[in-house]
Amino acid sequence: MSMVINSGRFKSVGPEPLVFTGSVGKIGSPGTSLTYTNVPIGTATANRWIVVGIYTNFNAGRTLSTVTIGGVSATLMYAAPTLSASGARLEFWKANVPTGTTANVVATSSGSMYDGACGAWSSQKEPMFYTGAIDTSISSGVFSLSIDIPDGGAVIAMSDHGGGGGTILATSGVTQDFINVSGSLRIWGGSEDMLSVETGRSIGVTWNTPAPTANFYGLGAMSVSF
Repeated sequence: MSMVINSGRFKSVGPEPLVFTGSVGKIGSPGTSLTYTNVPIGTATANRWIVVGIYTNFNAGRTLSTVTIGGVSATLMYAAPTLSASGARLEFWKANVPTGTTANVVATSSGSMYDGACGAWSSQKEPMFYTGAIDTSISSGVFSLSIDIPDGGAVIAMSDHGGGGGTILATSGVTQDFINVSGSLRIWGGSEDMLSVETGRSIGVTWNTPAPTANFYGLGAMSVSF
């Protein structure tokens, strides 16, 4: 099922690069805290903003409670889907992180989480949430969604296959930034920046097989303005 969430409109003040800086996967036993160690965050500047996308496989937890990036408390931008049982959830958080070229990203939850992956993107202006969308269809390995883009804005997308050795066959709407293949983990991320205003930009990911475990799959995206 595809869902779209929009919390408002922000006027774009001009195109701004949103640069992918790196990703880290995490495999481990369930716990209420996951640390993604030494996530690359790019060149240090006083006005550097970092957006992290965290795709987490929850056990007893349902949402992330807090996220810190290099010790700086981050603000939630967008998260989906709403979980009523164990499953995968994508959350985007941002923080102004002026120092360091790598950062430990610490995510906590009130209940336990399994593994996951964290991708990081940087910009020299504060990114503002524009809209978000999620596709959690289970009939195949093909996920797709549409999302509105503000003038001069950017979009970040991530997909979780839920393990089982899936590989990416095709993507559309964004440029692939990473695919984390630690252990059985299969989490993909992509982005596109400095875009013209667009209604219903199509984003898609095709995996070679359907996700093997119900609820641990999906494609989510968030667009931002500057």
